[in-house]
Amino acid sequence: MHYGCEHCRYAALSRSHAVANHSIEGANLTARITGALADEKYIEAKILLAEMRIRREQPKIGALCRWVRDLDVVSGLSTQPKAHDHVPVKRSAKEMEILGVLDAILRVSTPVDTNTNAIDSTNPIAFQSIWDLRPSTTPLPIYASVLDKSILDEAPKSPSALRVIEQTPGPLRKPPNHHPAILYTTAPNAVPLAPVGPSITYHPHPAVPGLGLALNVLSPAECKAIIAAGESVNFLPDAPLREDGDISILAHNFYWIIDTTFHDMLWARISRYVPSSINGRMVRGINRRFRVYRYVPGAEYRCHIDGAWPPSGILPDDTYVYDSSPEDKKQSSMYTFLLYLNDEFEGGETTFFMPAPREGTLNGYPVRPVMGAVAIFPHGESNGALLHEGTGVRKGAKYIIRTDVEYDVKPSEE
Repeated sequence: MHYGCEHCRYAALSRSHAVANHSIEGANLTARITGALADEKYIEAKILLAEMRIRREQPKIGALCRWVRDLDVVSGLSTQPKAHDHVPVKRSAKEMEILGVLDAILRVSTPVDTNTNAIDSTNPIAFQSIWDLRPSTTPLPIYASVLDKSILDEAPKSPSALRVIEQTPGPLRKPPNHHPAILYTTAPNAVPLAPVGPSITYHPHPAVPGLGLALNVLSPAECKAIIAAGESVNFLPDAPLREDGDISILAHNFYWIIDTTFHDMLWARISRYVPSSINGRMVRGINRRFRVYRYVPGAEYRCHIDGAWPPSGILPDDTYVYDSSPEDKKQSSMYTFLLYLNDEFEGGETTFFMPAPREGTLNGYPVRPVMGAVAIFPHGESNGALLHEGTGVRKGAKYIIRTDVEYDVKPSEE
């Protein structure tokens, strides 16, 4: 009996060491890939990623986001007048090598595309037809009304209706920036939503898992009111400080912490179109921190994977709270909530990428923005988070809101 206990204890200890060693090896593999990418040793990175794939290991979401960010890839779709033309994008040898690494990264984190109707290609990105759900009506000239300032007629009239609650100087931002981050909030109904919203329809993407487009979430008047609010206080450039001294404006932004009235009315419209729970984690609402962006030609949101955010809020004394979830019931986002505020521009698709069956090729699925629609797709978990880019605008300006759908961090015991 004594020998048996010792034998069991030895076996259990051996198993625990094996698990620990496997965990350490996985962590070391992640660190080695991170180092190889930082040093631009792309062949080494691909070998290590192949090893990770053979081991069937999943990188953590933080590592995955960092790897993709370090590669700094632009698909090149914005250089094509029509995605349907399928003309190969001209790329340098280094760009081709980097795309090969991106393909290897996705193959350890994203299922291979099963769309049997996908357009095949030997190019590193096989652009598919644009998913276009925009109605055939004439688009509203939103940016023209910005340029002639007539849109300001829709802005909040009282200075107290739209107020600053926090400012972070540019050098103190993470990463540092040439411009400050200014957070605004609004008084209830300063940017109004109608008590009865438009008739919403939800459309799952035919090929990209977890991606859907909810049409008519906001009316055109509601979209215009949000743009007007931002333009009344000016959108600020997003220009990170760079070691080489170059100034690259990624977009112009208006950071808006929405009031609870606006949140509750918007959530009532959209809540039925997001999962009510994920692995026992209950849905709680939308992150009130709205990142409102304006994109013009030359500004692209490069290939990236969205990270998770906690729900932000405001104390009664107007103090901004980055994480306002209860201490005993923490929340974190699991879905991106991307709201399109206009659609009369050229280009500006949101393009999603999946590994094609052919090794070394990614299938690119462009989604055309539709005014008042919301694109909803998973993030926050490495297995299922979608690689995408804000493809460049060729003409005009694109206005969007990026925020998040929040869930409990811990599964419910109910």
